[in-house]
Amino acid sequence: MGRGHRTHVSKHHHSTSELEDSRSEQEHSHWKQKYSRLKQKHSRLEQERSHWKQEYFSWKQEHSRLQHESSGSEHETLSSKQETWR
Repeated sequence: MGRGHRTHVSKHHHSTSELEDSRSEQEHSHWKQKYSRLKQKHSRLEQERSHWKQEYFSWKQEHSRLQHESSGSEHETLSSKQETWR
């Protein structure tokens, strides 16, 4: 009697372990989905960041170019003045 009960318990335990396996499997896939979603979000943020970096660099280039042009024009006027002075 007791022995039969024990086999029943072991069988029951077996089914629960299988349930645990399937549950952990589900959780694993759930975390995998979550992780992939986070990765997508992260890559999108990275793209945005690189985009802003590019924008900033182009603005900086433009700014330095304008500064250079203004200083260059001043320099040119100075040299032309020198030319006339000579």
